[in-house]
Amino acid sequence: MSEESLEEADGVQQRRWSLPPAPEPTGVSAVDEVVASVAGLPGTALAEHVAVFEQAHARLRRALDEPSGPRPPVG
Repeated sequence: MSEESLEEADGVQQRRWSLPPAPEPTGVSAVDEVVASVAGLPGTALAEHVAVFEQAHARLRRALDEPSGPRPPVG
């Protein structure tokens, strides 16, 4: 989560936000790409956020649905 601070300039309080540190890599390239896309949201128009979150959700679902490792024998 980002941190908020209040600064006063010309008698008006202004909010200043500091960005959180960059996320640690997960080691799963599909997940790391999604995390990077979401981490890039600060500074973009708020109207764009919904589409990025929806795409991130869909990509994470696909990544989690993919089998990892060898498949168990059938039968």
